[in-house]
Amino acid sequence: MSIDHKPVFFRIYIPAIFLFVFSACFMILVSKTTSALDKKEPEELTQIKESHEIIIIDNNGYRTDRKGPSRFEHVKHARDYKISCWECHHDYKDGKNIWSPWGEIKKCSDCHDPLEKIENRPGLQAAYHKNCKVCHNEKRIFKDDNLAYRKCTTCHNITPQ
Repeated sequence: MSIDHKPVFFRIYIPAIFLFVFSACFMILVSKTTSALDKKEPEELTQIKESHEIIIIDNNGYRTDRKGPSRFEHVKHARDYKISCWECHHDYKDGKNIWSPWGEIKKCSDCHDPLEKIENRPGLQAAYHKNCKVCHNEKRIFKDDNLAYRKCTTCHNITPQ
């Protein structure tokens, strides 16, 4: 049986120092990567296709013509108002939003049916109204005009073509 005659310093401290330096380098690398993402402007993080700059939300699929279409300015919401993609886009699995801007973008009506009631999921009109009204209220889009939410023509103001 051989006895290791190396001093304790070489057996314990050198590997510990190596591990510490390696961990520190790894943490610096991770923090630089994350902070680089944080510093990007919203337009860099949300690349909006030209066809999605302005979206006309219409009522195709409803049994009757309701209040007419609404104009949703995707670029203004993403870039000017700095609203993240996840505020509107979602795909829930086990109670967690797993949607990614690099994944598939579905139409709202793919999951929120305008006619059929689906358990634990709002219909299309309820989903739109809840999402838009809650956000506009939180960001005080209409300031102190409480009637703006009650007047359908505040949003439904496009003449159908």
